[in-house]
Amino acid sequence: TQVPFVGRAEVIDRVMARVVAGEPVVLTGEVGIGKSRVLADVVQRHRRTGARVAWCACSEHPDTAIATLVELAAALGVELDRALPPITAFRAAVSASLQSGSMVLLAVDDLDRAGPTSAAALQDAARLDGVSLVATVSDVDLLPVDLHPEARVEVGPLDDEELRELAAVLRGRPIEGDDHALEWLVTMSGGNPTL
Repeated sequence: TQVPFVGRAEVIDRVMARVVAGEPVVLTGEVGIGKSRVLADVVQRHRRTGARVAWCACSEHPDTAIATLVELAAALGVELDRALPPITAFRAAVSASLQSGSMVLLAVDDLDRAGPTSAAALQDAARLDGVSLVATVSDVDLLPVDLHPEARVEVGPLDDEELRELAAVLRGRPIEGDDHALEWLVTMSGGNPTL
């Protein structure tokens, strides 16, 4: 069962503003906090604007060192030129997809699992005009590239009211007048919607 999506409007607004400005975004936070859900919402919003979106989730055990790049290029409807070095080939593939005049959003879940070549290619492509990169990471220390700290947007814990709203949706009725139940929920979850 998927946990209802609550309490992320401010984070999504920050991410959307950065993406529209052409700035990369790296969503950080603990496992289960909602980074992937925020990324999915941003992807849906961009698709509705007519932007081209390439989304993938990095695997811990990819088939090839450039599996992420191949998957993203395919999502854009282009193939990587295997005669070129991977970073150059990916830049060329993304550039070709820009020919339609639409903005391109590269959305990568679990970027900290990507290898250094894929991460460097993403960083390089994100420098192209009309291209934005939004990625999630669970451990910024494992990022294979040095994205500027200002690119990081923390997805933090839900506050008490957001937890109250989440509990009401899950239970089918509000937690009104039961401060003990809310206090227990806050203490036990730490604001993590999946705990």
